[in-house]
Amino acid sequence: MKIKSLLTCAAALAFASSAFATDYTIRLTGSTAFRGAVYNSILAAISNDRYTYSEKAGGDGLSKAKYATFIGNIGVNDTYTIYCSFEGSSEGVEAAVIGKSRNFIPAATVPLSGSSVAGGENTTSTATEVATATMGFSDVYASTATAESGSLLGYSDVDVDDTIVGITPFVFIVNESTPGTITNISAEQFRALAYQGTVTASGLGAEGDSNLVYLIGRTPSSGTRATVLAVTGYGIANPVVQYKVTTDAGEVNASAPVNNGNGGYYSGGDLSKVMKAASAFGYMLGYIGTGSDLNTATGAGARIIKFDGVSLSDGGGALDTTFANIKNGSYTYWSKQHFMIPTSPADAGQTLFRNAVAAQIPTNLGTAGIDTGLMAADRIGDGGLVLW
Repeated sequence: MKIKSLLTCAAALAFASSAFATDYTIRLTGSTAFRGAVYNSILAAISNDRYTYSEKAGGDGLSKAKYATFIGNIGVNDTYTIYCSFEGSSEGVEAAVIGKSRNFIPAATVPLSGSSVAGGENTTSTATEVATATMGFSDVYASTATAESGSLLGYSDVDVDDTIVGITPFVFIVNESTPGTITNISAEQFRALAYQGTVTASGLGAEGDSNLVYLIGRTPSSGTRATVLAVTGYGIANPVVQYKVTTDAGEVNASAPVNNGNGGYYSGGDLSKVMKAASAFGYMLGYIGTGSDLNTATGAGARIIKFDGVSLSDGGGALDTTFANIKNGSYTYWSKQHFMIPTSPADAGQTLFRNAVAAQIPTNLGTAGIDTGLMAADRIGDGGLVLW
């Protein structure tokens, strides 16, 4: 009887445990500059994790993947299926305010254990599931976000439940062909470059060099772009002129740059692959976050230059990973990273997930961000006055 009673009790406990287990679905999008830190933090927040991700030719790995899908547990019983599709900060804002239709890798392709590469970064064979993202990461406040057209989305900062999870640094970089005498760009020089799309090298410090420096940049929905336009005083929603130096297939086209008007590259990963190339047609200057995408460029000849006379490099053209000049307020090309969810979440899982991942971010930033607790400086709004 005792054995039977014990078995009955164990069965009852198992049933009770399963009865309280909940399956949650999370769909998020947003900042490509911060995605590596997001992926690291998700893996730190969940247990029994398994996942799959997209990968471009060349084997970029998870940190640069546009698409990834994770399955794991938060807490003892709750299972989370986490779909990620990163396209830009404005997408993250829209997701949290009204929802944003995105392509995702189906959960059915996630391996039973460990990780796998689902395929290339395309929607026809890899990210085939279309659904609505309802939370996201953004380099800028909701009121700063712009649509793909460049017009302001018109959202207020109170339209989202916004948690600041870190500081996102950015840098200006030049490609290997650019003369070593170009070591700095001022806010005034950048405004001229953004308005025209090109300036002569002599105008940036290469005395006597009449070759053109081409601006290589991001799409209007990019937080990296919104931040640079705010910090330099150009105006977030003002159109720019930028150049494209890749073919539609993504290969560097060394024959001639193409005026891309107000358009640009969707991610820092795409931009970095352009900036690492030694161009046959001239010199290139771009702007990018300091995560793993930057390493792609600086590891192959590109170098970081100063902004308004202040450096974020180690003196040799690579990144100073202490970020001392941001922390002390002297370097100003940075923003606050936002984790946004709806003001009225669809279920408890959204808030629980946000809190669990946000708690892991400070120790999983890598070079993509700075823990806010380490900052002596602060700023008001996007591109606003830096205080310390």
